[in-house]
Amino acid sequence: MKLKKLSLMIFLLQASLLVVGMAQATKPLLASGDWTDVDAVVNWMRMANGNTIISQTGTTELEGDFTGSMVTDLVVVVHPNGQTNMRAQGVFTGTVNGASGTLHMSFEAVGDFVSGAMQGMWVIHMGTDGLANLRGQGTMEGVAGVGGTYSGQIHFDP
Repeated sequence: MKLKKLSLMIFLLQASLLVVGMAQATKPLLASGDWTDVDAVVNWMRMANGNTIISQTGTTELEGDFTGSMVTDLVVVVHPNGQTNMRAQGVFTGTVNGASGTLHMSFEAVGDFVSGAMQGMWVIHMGTDGLANLRGQGTMEGVAGVGGTYSGQIHFDP
Protein backbone atom coordinates (compact mmCIF):
# COMPACT_ATOMS: atom_id res chain seq x y z
CA MET A 1 0.00 0.00 0.00
CA LYS A 2 2.81 2.41 0.90
CA LEU A 3 4.55 1.58 -2.37
CA LYS A 4 1.40 2.47 -4.37
CA LYS A 5 1.10 5.79 -2.55
CA LEU A 6 4.78 6.53 -3.14
CA SER A 7 4.47 5.63 -6.84
CA LEU A 8 1.39 7.86 -7.16
CA MET A 9 3.20 10.77 -5.45
CA ILE A 10 6.22 10.42 -7.76
CA PHE A 11 3.93 10.29 -10.80
CA LEU A 12 2.06 13.45 -9.69
CA LEU A 13 5.34 15.26 -8.99
CA GLN A 14 6.68 14.37 -12.44
CA ALA A 15 3.42 15.48 -14.10
CA SER A 16 3.46 18.81 -12.25
CA LEU A 17 7.09 19.42 -13.25
CA LEU A 18 6.18 18.73 -16.87
CA VAL A 19 3.38 21.31 -16.74
CA VAL A 20 5.64 23.89 -15.07
CA GLY A 21 8.30 23.25 -17.71
CA MET A 22 5.79 23.99 -20.48
CA ALA A 23 4.72 27.31 -18.94
CA GLN A 24 7.66 29.40 -20.11
CA ALA A 25 7.73 32.95 -21.40
CA THR A 26 8.12 33.57 -25.10
CA LYS A 27 11.55 34.35 -26.51
CA PRO A 28 12.54 37.97 -25.77
CA LEU A 29 11.98 40.36 -28.66
CA LEU A 30 13.73 43.65 -29.31
CA ALA A 31 11.40 46.67 -29.32
CA SER A 32 12.28 50.16 -30.53
CA GLY A 33 10.74 53.30 -31.93
CA ASP A 34 10.09 56.98 -31.41
CA TRP A 35 8.09 58.97 -28.86
CA THR A 36 6.67 62.47 -29.20
CA ASP A 37 5.35 64.57 -26.31
CA VAL A 38 2.02 66.01 -27.45
CA ASP A 39 0.90 68.09 -24.47
CA ALA A 40 1.42 68.62 -20.76
CA VAL A 41 -0.55 70.36 -18.04
CA VAL A 42 1.14 71.51 -14.83
CA ASN A 43 -0.88 70.28 -11.85
CA TRP A 44 1.18 72.01 -9.17
CA MET A 45 4.63 73.40 -8.47
CA ARG A 46 6.47 74.06 -5.22
CA MET A 47 9.94 74.80 -3.87
CA ALA A 48 11.81 72.70 -1.30
CA ASN A 49 15.43 73.15 -0.18
CA GLY A 50 16.35 75.08 -3.33
CA ASN A 51 14.73 72.48 -5.62
CA THR A 52 11.70 73.13 -7.82
CA ILE A 53 9.23 70.24 -7.83
CA ILE A 54 6.72 70.11 -10.70
CA SER A 55 3.78 67.72 -11.11
CA GLN A 56 2.25 67.43 -14.55
CA THR A 57 -0.04 65.24 -16.62
CA GLY A 58 0.87 64.70 -20.25
CA THR A 59 0.15 62.79 -23.42
CA THR A 60 2.84 61.07 -25.50
CA GLU A 61 2.45 59.41 -28.91
CA LEU A 62 4.56 56.31 -29.65
CA GLU A 63 5.52 54.87 -33.03
CA GLY A 64 7.46 51.73 -33.87
CA ASP A 65 7.00 48.43 -32.06
CA PHE A 66 4.73 50.29 -29.60
CA THR A 67 2.08 52.18 -31.58
CA GLY A 68 -0.45 54.28 -29.68
CA SER A 69 -0.71 56.96 -27.04
CA MET A 70 0.18 57.21 -23.38
CA VAL A 71 -1.15 59.41 -20.59
CA THR A 72 1.40 59.97 -17.82
CA ASP A 73 1.53 61.53 -14.38
CA LEU A 74 5.03 62.94 -14.03
CA VAL A 75 6.98 64.53 -11.18
CA VAL A 76 10.09 66.50 -12.11
CA VAL A 77 12.62 67.74 -9.56
CA VAL A 78 14.80 70.58 -10.88
CA HIS A 79 17.92 70.98 -8.75
CA PRO A 80 19.70 74.35 -8.28
CA ASN A 81 22.46 73.23 -10.70
CA GLY A 82 19.88 72.64 -13.48
CA GLN A 83 19.97 68.85 -13.33
CA THR A 84 16.60 67.09 -13.27
CA ASN A 85 15.19 63.85 -11.93
CA MET A 86 11.93 62.58 -13.41
CA ARG A 87 9.54 59.82 -12.33
CA ALA A 88 6.32 58.92 -14.14
CA GLN A 89 3.51 56.39 -14.15
CA GLY A 90 1.63 55.98 -17.39
CA VAL A 91 -1.11 54.07 -19.19
CA PHE A 92 -0.34 53.14 -22.80
CA THR A 93 -3.24 52.31 -25.13
CA GLY A 94 -2.41 50.77 -28.48
CA THR A 95 -0.67 47.83 -30.11
CA VAL A 96 2.62 46.04 -29.51
CA ASN A 97 3.76 43.51 -32.12
CA GLY A 98 0.18 43.25 -33.44
CA ALA A 99 -1.48 42.71 -30.03
CA SER A 100 -3.85 45.42 -28.72
CA GLY A 101 -4.67 46.54 -25.20
CA THR A 102 -3.41 48.78 -22.42
CA LEU A 103 -0.18 48.73 -20.43
CA HIS A 104 0.67 50.20 -17.04
CA MET A 105 4.27 51.42 -17.18
CA SER A 106 6.73 53.44 -15.14
CA PHE A 107 9.64 55.64 -16.16
CA GLU A 108 12.64 57.17 -14.44
CA ALA A 109 15.05 59.61 -16.08
CA VAL A 110 17.71 62.21 -15.43
CA GLY A 111 18.36 65.25 -17.52
CA ASP A 112 19.31 68.88 -17.96
CA PHE A 113 16.62 71.52 -17.40
CA VAL A 114 18.16 74.11 -19.76
CA SER A 115 18.61 71.87 -22.82
CA GLY A 116 15.81 69.44 -21.98
CA ALA A 117 18.12 66.52 -22.81
CA MET A 118 17.16 63.42 -20.83
CA GLN A 119 17.82 59.70 -20.64
CA GLY A 120 16.21 57.01 -18.58
CA MET A 121 14.52 53.65 -18.36
CA TRP A 122 11.02 52.20 -18.65
CA VAL A 123 9.33 49.09 -17.23
CA ILE A 124 6.04 47.36 -18.09
CA HIS A 125 4.16 46.38 -14.91
CA MET A 126 0.90 44.92 -16.21
CA GLY A 127 -1.48 44.99 -19.14
CA THR A 128 -4.99 44.17 -20.31
CA ASP A 129 -6.61 42.41 -23.26
CA GLY A 130 -4.02 41.27 -25.83
CA LEU A 131 -1.23 42.89 -23.78
CA ALA A 132 -2.22 41.25 -20.46
CA ASN A 133 0.87 39.01 -20.42
CA LEU A 134 3.37 41.43 -21.96
CA ARG A 135 6.43 42.21 -19.85
CA GLY A 136 9.50 44.24 -20.71
CA GLN A 137 11.96 46.96 -19.91
CA GLY A 138 14.29 49.26 -21.74
CA THR A 139 15.80 52.70 -22.16
CA MET A 140 14.76 56.01 -23.63
CA GLU A 141 16.48 59.25 -24.53
CA GLY A 142 15.55 62.53 -26.11
CA VAL A 143 14.42 66.03 -25.27
CA ALA A 144 11.74 66.44 -22.59
CA GLY A 145 8.64 68.15 -23.97
CA VAL A 146 9.66 67.29 -27.55
CA GLY A 147 10.46 63.60 -28.14
CA GLY A 148 13.09 60.97 -28.69
CA THR A 149 13.68 57.24 -29.05
CA TYR A 150 13.05 54.12 -26.98
CA SER A 151 14.45 50.60 -27.13
CA GLY A 152 14.35 47.49 -25.00
CA GLN A 153 13.28 43.87 -24.71
CA ILE A 154 9.75 42.54 -24.41
CA HIS A 155 8.22 39.07 -24.02
CA PHE A 156 4.81 37.54 -23.48
CA ASP A 157 4.37 35.42 -20.35
CA PRO A 158 2.10 32.37 -20.78
